[in-house]
Amino acid sequence: MIMQNILIPTNFSVQSLDCVSSLCEQCKGAPLRLVFVHMFKISDSIADLLMLSRRNKEYSYISTDFYDTCDALKVRYPQLVIHIEFFYGSSMNNFNDFLETAEIDAILEPSSCIMTKLNASSTDPLLFINKSRIPLISIPAAKQNTPVAAVAEGKVMILEEELLAG
Repeated sequence: MIMQNILIPTNFSVQSLDCVSSLCEQCKGAPLRLVFVHMFKISDSIADLLMLSRRNKEYSYISTDFYDTCDALKVRYPQLVIHIEFFYGSSMNNFNDFLETAEIDAILEPSSCIMTKLNASSTDPLLFINKSRIPLISIPAAKQNTPVAAVAEGKVMILEEELLAG
């Protein structure tokens, strides 16, 4: 099976992972790579531009709870790969290059994402998503916001139907 690569704009809160269960169910066991991304304006400072490839301060915005929940989701859904990225740019060309490099097949519908700013350099992902040629994927309204916080805490209840289906 071919892996589906889905871009998910995020603020890296645990709640931003609420879409994962629904996406995994929609893909019915097919390999799925979710690229959680936060977007930043590109700096005007030459020193910042030279050090851009070595930046890691943005990772401090990602909580241990986010990482723990990602790990729990990967155990629950073995077909799942979760990737964390930061996009730095201010043009559609930059964004299209980013999408091509990441081999993105679809973008999660913005209404299903939590896209608040992390800092003053954060940029609105809708500026790029609305102009992108990449198709949007949506989660049915009834399945949106399925909380995953209990997954990381080991409080997952597996229903009998899930055991029979799996």
